[in-house]
Amino acid sequence: MQTLFDRRHVLRTTTGLLVVGSAPLATAVMAQDNDQQTHAEQVTPPEDLMREHGVLNRVLLIYEDVIRKIEDKQDFEPQFILQSA
Repeated sequence: MQTLFDRRHVLRTTTGLLVVGSAPLATAVMAQDNDQQTHAEQVTPPEDLMREHGVLNRVLLIYEDVIRKIEDKQDFEPQFILQSA
């Protein structure tokens, strides 16, 4: 019976430490999210357009690579097309 009590005691202590120890981590993650939202709000319209243009260029590169693979009768991952769309 003594080992069962010891196991329960260890389990309770470990669970308590995990809960208490994760609080600062959760606070840090929430603070980082707030910083990212603040930074995202400070993006100027021309910068936003440049970022969107960069994303579109990357998507077009993916499509061109898939077209090349289809023409060369090579295998490709269809998830690339689905994820880029």
